This record gives sequence, C-alpha cells and structure tokens, in this order.
Amino acid sequence: MSLFTIIIVVLTVWLAITIPLWVVAAHLRRVGPENNALTAIFCWFNWLYCKWIHHASYEGLELLPKTNNPGGLIVVSNHRSPIDPMLLQAMCPFKIRWMMAKDSMTSNLNWMWKLQKQIPVDRDGTDHSSLRISIRHVQSGGVLGVFPEGAISKPGGTIKPFFNGIGFIIAKSKAPVLLAWIDGTPLPIELGAALKTTSYSKVIVFDLIDFSNESDPVVITNQLRKRIAEVSGWPIDDDPLPPIRTIQVDPFSGLPVG
Repeated sequence: MSLFTIIIVVLTVWLAITIPLWVVAAHLRRVGPENNALTAIFCWFNWLYCKWIHHASYEGLELLPKTNNPGGLIVVSNHRSPIDPMLLQAMCPFKIRWMMAKDSMTSNLNWMWKLQKQIPVDRDGTDHSSLRISIRHVQSGGVLGVFPEGAISKPGGTIKPFFNGIGFIIAKSKAPVLLAWIDGTPLPIELGAALKTTSYSKVIVFDLIDFSNESDPVVITNQLRKRIAEVSGWPIDDDPLPPIRTIQVDPFSGLPVG
C-alpha cells in the first residue's frame, strides 16, 4: 500500500469520526441549555439518572417554557432531599443556576462549581453579595433555582418557614416564578447516601406567577409558602430552625439542614 493510499485511508477514517461528532456538538449547542454542548450532555446524563435511579415522574410540565433560553425566571420548590436540584433540572430544557453554601464548595470540586456556575451563599447572613449576583443573573435573562425553606426537614411532610431573601430577589428582579412541589425522594439527607438510594420521586409544577406588580418581599414570601402548602396538603410548621452551629449544611441550597 502506497503512502498516498495510507494518507487517504487515515483522512477518510478521521472525517468519518469527526464530522458526525461535529454535527452532534453543533446540534447540542443549538438546542441544549445555555447553547452549550457540555452542559447539554451533563443535563442528558442527569435526566437518565433521575429516571433510572429515582423513577422520577412529572406533572404540570405544560407550565414550563419550551425554549432553552426562557429569559429571567425563578424556580421555587420545597426541599426534601439533596437530589432535589437534579430532579428539577431533569425536567427543564433550560439551565437552572443554584445557590450553594460557600463553605461547602470544596476545592477538589472547583471544576464542578465552575461548570454549574453555583452562586456562593455565606450562611451567617452578613454577606449580601449572593443576593446581588442572583438578581443580576435573573435580570440578564438567566434562570435561578431557590429552596426558600433553607433546610431539609426531618422527618419531612411539613412546610418550614421561608427565608425572606427569596421575596427580595423576586421583588427586585421582577421575574416570573415557577412553583413546584417535590415528594417521594430518598430519605437520607447526606448527598452521597441520597445519590445511591433508589426512590419513586415526584415533581408537580403547579404555578407560574407574575409578581411584577408586587414590591413587598414579605407579601411575596408568604404567598409562595401558602401556595406550596395548599398544593402539598402539608401543614405549615412555624418552628424556627436550630442554630447554624448545631446543624449540617445542605450543599445544594447553601442553607442549614434541619
């Protein structure tokens, strides 16, 4: 076989592999979240995980924007498990950016935090930069995910107090709010254990609310909590959370685990 023939064969094989990959990557960039192929692949694997391991079922998906760039939007849900963000992301054609506790963002996973663009939250409440970042993100057309209970309650089945920051973010950003309720998630509150525990998780999307005419954060916060309590049928639990120093941090919400 001549050198010319070898070069032609190698080039043909290279093109046969490269062109389909390029076409797939271009498609993923066009239709995937954030028009990013890597993010689209990550979201696809997340969807498979939620379906296979947690048998995730969804209702109310007709309320979801059907585009991968829906404009400013805030996703609000109760918080039962560390896998809640994964369940919510799996149902969306767009990327949700989550808040996360700053002291849970370990350096060995910096690549993951950068990929997911988590918003660091300082748990002591003295640093308000996370609120400013969240508002700017939404106003620039991004989607923000928030668990306003701020904790994974044990044993669950109640609606804990909502932190007032959620009402402030909504009042300032003027973005619509997509409300969801999660149930049936695995019982462990530790991320590693929850990831390995099978479940029959259920997500119900039940409201898309426009708060653009409401400027009072307290009114917004109370209305959100009332609606989730109504849909879930769970009682409202007004007991305050334990002191931060005595409780574990939920790495996804950036707030204490009860």
